[in-house]
Amino acid sequence: MLNPKSAMFYANRANVFVMLKKPNAAIEDADAALEVEPNANKMERHHKKYKFVKAMQHMRQMEINNEEIPRLPLTRLRQLAIIYFMATWCGPCRYMSPEYTSLAVMYPKVVFLKVDIDEATDVALAYKVSSIPNFFFVIEGRKPYVIPVGGSNSLGTWGYIEAIREIKEQAAFDDIVVACGSGGTIAGLSVGSWLSNLGAKVHAYCVCDDPEYFYEYSQSLLDGLEAGVSSRDIVNIRNAKGLGYAMNTDEELKFVSDIAQATGVVLDPVYSGKAAYGMIKDMNENPEKWQGRKVLFIHTGGLLGLYDKTEQMAPLIGKWRRMDIHESIPRKEGTGKMF
Repeated sequence: MLNPKSAMFYANRANVFVMLKKPNAAIEDADAALEVEPNANKMERHHKKYKFVKAMQHMRQMEINNEEIPRLPLTRLRQLAIIYFMATWCGPCRYMSPEYTSLAVMYPKVVFLKVDIDEATDVALAYKVSSIPNFFFVIEGRKPYVIPVGGSNSLGTWGYIEAIREIKEQAAFDDIVVACGSGGTIAGLSVGSWLSNLGAKVHAYCVCDDPEYFYEYSQSLLDGLEAGVSSRDIVNIRNAKGLGYAMNTDEELKFVSDIAQATGVVLDPVYSGKAAYGMIKDMNENPEKWQGRKVLFIHTGGLLGLYDKTEQMAPLIGKWRRMDIHESIPRKEGTGKMF
């Protein structure tokens, strides 16, 4: 018979509460187990698991449809409410959803809502959702300014309009090549080049959706600026998504590895890697189009995408080895393990 004050007793009872779908009670018992035996790694793992179960249960309760959301008293809520617009087919959403779920555990005083735009079309239209994933923050009925994915709205394009001014001050180029994932970068670069006397042709390699989508979306940004120009006249958009968003062939990953070893420039497999791969492929297939031209490739970041590809890239990098840091190594704030 278990000692009713032992850590094992509390841990076993916590498991029962999980099966009964009572995560709050499970967390209380897990806390009690850790008080009795604070150095038990197994108890700590159980504690994290119960918190995750609670988050998943909370998220299931907060998944809403277009009939329920109008009745949500968001205007009367004193605490912050976050509405997450997503879709099952959206690649970035699949990466963000687990993180969003974990936030529900970290911030229990915040109301987390998740809305599938395919199931709640009226709600998405009411909030004027033009891209996903997208987040809206509401507190006491007030809506703060929302920055869309990638900062890709008409206001955000000014960042790369300004970038063109800086580029022009440094050197002259015939072509500018960049990855395209949300549309703001290519809208800013292309209209900036068009407005200035730089005269560089902007080439965009889209890593999701398709060129037609980005021609239309970048046009909406240009219209928001009242630029008075067609996106098709100032930017050339090509498809480079390959297998799909954040999905890579071995050939693409080997290209990223080869560039890093040859130049010291580390591309990422989701954005800049696919754009550079598409650019080099086009140069090899159509050398006369690029011959004698001065080309600027803009690396727009995304290096954290490499973490998801370590297992797939390991066989492609001869001198690569994984650096593992044991959990027993203490971590101080700002140093040590990244995750």
